[in-house]
Amino acid sequence: MTVHAAEPSTGRPVTVTVPARGDQVRWEPASAVVFHGQHQEQACCESAAAEVRCGHISFFADSAAAQAWSQAHPQVAGRLLAQRQAWEMGVDIFGPLMRLQPEIGQ
Repeated sequence: MTVHAAEPSTGRPVTVTVPARGDQVRWEPASAVVFHGQHQEQACCESAAAEVRCGHISFFADSAAAQAWSQAHPQVAGRLLAQRQAWEMGVDIFGPLMRLQPEIGQ
């Protein structure tokens, strides 16, 4: 499985690849991070299931870009997630779709 994303302010690509077999999730660039938060007005009034589970999730090529974006968008409260934290959150939110899967027939 591959997740393709782009930084919200620059459009720089971020790719997360989960091999069908193997033990490493590959992040490109290697310095990529995820910002997870929610708009201030969403904090008390969640309605759609996607909003409740996902909030605001953005991928960034590095933590400096994520911090700059966060400072420019104070209406979005949240935090930076390291790759492992982001991966664990993805598994929690999206369940089996995000887990490493053995090849069919194994």
